[in-house]
Amino acid sequence: MQSPRKTGALARLTGAIARHPWRAIGIWVLIIAAVIGAAAAFGGALQNKFEIPNSDAQKATDLIQKRFPARAGDTATIVFHTDGSLTTAQGKTAITDAIAAAKTIPHVVGAGDPLANKGGQISQSGKVGYVDVQFDQRAWTLPANTAPDFKAAVEKSVDGSGVQVAFTGQVMQEQPKQGASEAIGLLAAIIILL
Repeated sequence: MQSPRKTGALARLTGAIARHPWRAIGIWVLIIAAVIGAAAAFGGALQNKFEIPNSDAQKATDLIQKRFPARAGDTATIVFHTDGSLTTAQGKTAITDAIAAAKTIPHVVGAGDPLANKGGQISQSGKVGYVDVQFDQRAWTLPANTAPDFKAAVEKSVDGSGVQVAFTGQVMQEQPKQGASEAIGLLAAIIILL
């Protein structure tokens, strides 16, 4: 027994698409082009900022930016290690050179001094220490080359001193990059939806 023929609007649309697939694809391409064109012509500019108006967190952030603008950005931490002691003349020179190198990087507004226990510290054994380095912007708004340049400058400054350095902090976190897998997934989604 043959099922009755459907006569609704959706059935007619489906039948028209099945009979004329290239027209349907062409119409979808025109619709996508129109949406992209409308977004370009009438859409607003993209902004890379995050705010939660009237929240306590936003009020605190605004207050920090107003009263302490140098502390409004993110930080990086340089960790020092040596088999000897960071409190020797050679260790102190390596720390001082590393801090000086860090301050040459754009967007660095200050650094602590582990030798004076300000914004950094040296362990009781003298083998490990750290210093915090302050940037003037949030990590995700810094230029992409900031963290690699910062790391390279500090590592070069302690080269040959017997002091090893490692890095941590928001600025040193690798920012996510869109790779080929995301592009392939997006293309697959478009094909499935069409």
